[in-house]
Amino acid sequence: MDSKVVNVQEQLAKDMGKLAVSDARVWEEEEFPAGLLRECIPKHVAFIMDGNRRWAKEKVLEPMLGHNAASHSLTLLAELCCKWGIKVMTVFAFSTGNWVRPQVEVDFLMNMFGIVLSRDLEAFIRNEVRVSAIGDTTKLPIGLQDVITKATEATKNFTKLHVILAINYGGREEIIKA
Repeated sequence: MDSKVVNVQEQLAKDMGKLAVSDARVWEEEEFPAGLLRECIPKHVAFIMDGNRRWAKEKVLEPMLGHNAASHSLTLLAELCCKWGIKVMTVFAFSTGNWVRPQVEVDFLMNMFGIVLSRDLEAFIRNEVRVSAIGDTTKLPIGLQDVITKATEATKNFTKLHVILAINYGGREEIIKA
């Protein structure tokens, strides 16, 4: 494996460990910032995890570090949704078109998805967050499929927030399957 990828994966593991240790609190609803009205908050928000490589390039970093930074944002977004009473959060994490990226990047992303989901599972359970996936997960590495299944099963009865991971998802493919 490329030494740059190994170094990035080591940094990712360190960062994930810090987050897992430091974030043992429950995500409670809180006061809104001034000017933001509760009745104007949507019940469902969606995020397209795009621009991570461009962000890293602007900062003269390896592209994988952009993905790493985005993974931290995901946890914070879930927490914010819980605090603001948003009920559904869809995250478009990996489209069917992403398979054409360099294999080392695809491998990194698949590994990172598993690490992030494993890392955040305890917080999701503690905060009664349901996790599910949409897209063709049968094409994902077996280890990642197992992590997704574990998270889905462990959280299936929770209702505070529903996090939907769109992974190996493409609108065209979903229409064809329908």
